[in-house]
Amino acid sequence: MIKYSITFLLLLACFISYCQERILLRDINSGANSEYEITNIWHDGSPLEDAKIDGVIYVKRNGKFYKRLFSGSINVRWFGAKGNNIADDATAINKALKYLQSSRKKKYAPFYNNTTKESLTTTLFFPNGVYKVKSSLKIPSFITLQGESREGTILVTTSRDMNLLDITAQNELKEFENYTYSYTNISNLTLAGPHFNINPFAWKFEPGSQKGGCGILFSKNVRLKLDTVRITGFEKAGFFSDYSAYIFLNNVQIDNNTCGILAQNSTTTINARDCVLQVNSVGIHLENSFSNTFINCIIETNIANFLSLPKIGEEGLMYSKAGQGVFLQGSYNNSFRSCYIEDNIISVSLINAKNNTFEGCLFCPNNDYSSKNGFANTQWLSFFNTGNSGNRFVNSTFVTVDEKVYPSKKVDIKSSDYGSDNIIFSSDINDFLNLITANDNWKVIFKQNEKNAPILINEGTGDIFRNLKRMKAIEKQFSSSQFYK
Repeated sequence: MIKYSITFLLLLACFISYCQERILLRDINSGANSEYEITNIWHDGSPLEDAKIDGVIYVKRNGKFYKRLFSGSINVRWFGAKGNNIADDATAINKALKYLQSSRKKKYAPFYNNTTKESLTTTLFFPNGVYKVKSSLKIPSFITLQGESREGTILVTTSRDMNLLDITAQNELKEFENYTYSYTNISNLTLAGPHFNINPFAWKFEPGSQKGGCGILFSKNVRLKLDTVRITGFEKAGFFSDYSAYIFLNNVQIDNNTCGILAQNSTTTINARDCVLQVNSVGIHLENSFSNTFINCIIETNIANFLSLPKIGEEGLMYSKAGQGVFLQGSYNNSFRSCYIEDNIISVSLINAKNNTFEGCLFCPNNDYSSKNGFANTQWLSFFNTGNSGNRFVNSTFVTVDEKVYPSKKVDIKSSDYGSDNIIFSSDINDFLNLITANDNWKVIFKQNEKNAPILINEGTGDIFRNLKRMKAIEKQFSSSQFYK
């Protein structure tokens, strides 16, 4: 009997000690009950003090410090975000981001506390809801924003000149320079600007008065992953990369923006797969950027009225107009593979572009829309200036919405000295011949400046146009009774 009494007393003492070590509190923001455990150490291993109490992860009761018990992500609702499309949730979201930022300092080896042997979360979870944001969210590098679903989790702003997510590196890249496998991750949510759910073909403001807001600004930074994200309704760009690298976009939809993807200032290694760039004014604009890859992407109907569409005679101003699928300006070694580039006024525009490759793509400009509305004639390819060289169009298909309205093989060249060694390769002899005959302005180029004329290569028959050193093909009406090199 004495033995059992002692055992009972020991168990009772352990239970009392456990109750003193843990408390159950009702979360005033989410309404859920949360368990807290007594502690005297902050998550960076330093002593806990009153100044570090945030009332969310750390609380103080009866002179003792407690830490919230959770595993995995932290919930933005804990910090006061409502997600009701009424309250401004920016303050609550930034409070949560501040906690995550303090959780991944270099001094405790990223995302792990050597003092407490505790894994540190870097994920902020957004339950379904519409989170109104009136000021830019400064996103620390190498943390994760995760929504419950792309359709149900929406971060929205009505500000025309605000970057909704600003991921500009400060000094943190130096802190994390040795952690090559750390990424900033954003997944399963929608980023919505002031033109969210507004007809993309209706005028939104006076031409030229658009502001500088972006869905995501990724500036002077590295290592970003977007997965199952929608970005819509912004007046500068959906996604804007400035002097950044190692960017992975998977299953991302970017629609109803002035520009879908804008990359400038030596942005490199964008890798976009299975993405949709639709009803923007410009689908993709790469300026002074290199070695970016787009695979199996849909680049379609980019004629939204953020910019004006070109009228007949304004084709030379296309670089400042809507209607462009892909616009490469001073950019090189970029690759587009198996992309569906349809229903734009100009499928591809080149200015001082070098060594870019389009392979296995479909080009289908919308000549029907253009002809009915008095806009400029469509082209699947436009060379705007000198300096375009080494660009390759390989085994792609060229069609239009209505062949009777305008020939589908239109390549527009604005200068007889547009560049050199640009190659259009086709394995289909009929497609190859149509390409030549449909471009009347090539006659002048071949006659006056054959050195810089397009290189047209066909390897479908084995007995025509075969010259691996340099191939020129000229339709017989140019000046000869037969094709010649």
